[in-house]
Amino acid sequence: MMDWIIAVSQYLLLVFLLAIAVALTLTATLFLTIVIREIIHIIQERF
Repeated sequence: MMDWIIAVSQYLLLVFLLAIAVALTLTATLFLTIVIREIIHIIQERF
């Protein structure tokens, strides 16, 4: 009985970590997209 609980908790932990990794990746991608757009906008204003 205890082995089953451990297996499920490990699986849930893995899913949780994957969800965090995906969320961080999406956030970083969105942030970089905004930053790059702003940099391009500044460069266009300069030249």
